[in-house]
Amino acid sequence: MVGKYSTRTLILTTGLLLSLHVDSEAITEGTEGFGQVEDCRFLTYEQQQFFDLKLPSFRTDWISPDFIQGALPHTPAKDAASEISHIFNHALLLDPEMQQLSISNTGSRARLDRALQKLREGKPVGVGISGGSITIGTGTKIFNEDGFFGRIVSWINATYPHPDHTFVNGGMGGSTSGYMAQCIERYLPSLSDMDIIFLEFDLQDPYVPLIPLDNPVRRGYEQMLRKLLSQPQAPAVVEIHFWAPNSPHVPPGSSKGVSFYHNSQAELDTLAAYYRVPALSLRNAIYDKTFQGLPGFRPGDFMCDAIHPNFLGHRYLADLAISLMQDRLARLVLTDPAEDRFEDPEMLPPMFLGNDAGKSHCMTGSDFQGRVLQHEGWEWINEGKNGRQKWGFVTTTPGNFMEILIDTTGGPHASKVVGVGALRSYEHMGMASISCISGCKCPDSVLQGTHPTHTSVEVWHHLAVTQSSECVIRVTSLPDTTSGEHKVKITSMLVTDMPASPGEIDHLNTIANIFGLQSGDINKKPEHTSSTTAAEHSPGHSTRRHTRAALASPDQQAANG
Repeated sequence: MVGKYSTRTLILTTGLLLSLHVDSEAITEGTEGFGQVEDCRFLTYEQQQFFDLKLPSFRTDWISPDFIQGALPHTPAKDAASEISHIFNHALLLDPEMQQLSISNTGSRARLDRALQKLREGKPVGVGISGGSITIGTGTKIFNEDGFFGRIVSWINATYPHPDHTFVNGGMGGSTSGYMAQCIERYLPSLSDMDIIFLEFDLQDPYVPLIPLDNPVRRGYEQMLRKLLSQPQAPAVVEIHFWAPNSPHVPPGSSKGVSFYHNSQAELDTLAAYYRVPALSLRNAIYDKTFQGLPGFRPGDFMCDAIHPNFLGHRYLADLAISLMQDRLARLVLTDPAEDRFEDPEMLPPMFLGNDAGKSHCMTGSDFQGRVLQHEGWEWINEGKNGRQKWGFVTTTPGNFMEILIDTTGGPHASKVVGVGALRSYEHMGMASISCISGCKCPDSVLQGTHPTHTSVEVWHHLAVTQSSECVIRVTSLPDTTSGEHKVKITSMLVTDMPASPGEIDHLNTIANIFGLQSGDINKKPEHTSSTTAAEHSPGHSTRRHTRAALASPDQQAANG
């Protein structure tokens, strides 16, 4: 394939300028007329073949042992030339300029270099990712393979194979960073062995203008960063920012430029800068070409829908990460290795006062299910699609209640932060009252299930709960609604060691609700707070009261006698 070549320049720590060449026209060939297909997971055979087989390729034949030996006498020339050729043997769709522009925060590279050096030494590495629906590969045909993380994994295996590498996709559709920060060990079970962890939360962690940066959503992201960076393996953490130019989050009628800044990237990058975490931005890489309507970069070319990338969009995201690792590996090959290069500065105190994540107990799945003492009118169901697991208790009728037993003992604080995990979405959702009815005390509060942004996410509704080994919390669906419907979904419970006063918790929930509602709807006092039965609200509808034994598995029922 013949095309024009642009120069990719790597400025190495030695001062050497290393130029590689890529076919910059290849990306525009064959993309004309892609548009958004009815199901973006299934591109045509020709489209798949174009992106799989007709990719631009780096020219590395110029890298000769004589060149290496002359520039860097200490480097084994033949080995270095061979390794560099191997590193850059993967073809990238984003041209060199886009790769440079994508780096939205340089950060400290010490941790990443240390992990990549393990690859060069033939050692196994652990690589994981946390995020939402994009992380698990939504918009592609085969989630774990065609998704951007699957492509990163494929590149590592092809470049530095090892039978003991560990790769864990810890993504969960609709999960905010605040939710995942408390439950990360459940989704990345080998967290303590991870060497590199990617984060993708732009879609789930919303941007709301004029809200102070110190808010519950950004506090959750900081807690996530602190928990990951403090792991014993000292993993490299890398942010990856996706960009949806036609996102429904952008106010209707806005100019194209609004979509550039009407997203979470700037605020997440502020935290990345504070913690010296590298960050990569698809928006920074391609926005000018998107605004110009160039083939391959129009929203219909790389988007599955208004918020998810398709096959090509996932390729772009993978390119961002692979390009970064290629650059760092080239520097490691061509510079004199020294242990002090991998020293990482000590982690600073939290940017937001008192925002250390501390210890927490996250109860999800069967663990949460088994803590429900009784319920009326709720159903334990999996709402996940395409094999994904999204279990929770769901009701769609006002007046239905359930009672959850948890242990809130431990730690020095009389009241601690407890979270009720719930679904928040743009349609169908209702409201619920939450109260402590036995063993412990907490102020009554109202869970709001609706927000206007076109997403469905799991969030924590915070409570300030006193210590008790048998704390019973009641959740009751309410007749009040801002959507016209009454669905409530409870997915999990969280007990932390973080201190909390009722006033602080009220503030947290009020600010969190601002992300989902106009201020006039916030903390609206429900008209009905008593636990009326579903039958009273829905004549002729029969209900059953389920006890804890009935909810348990057969083995659990046997254990309970």
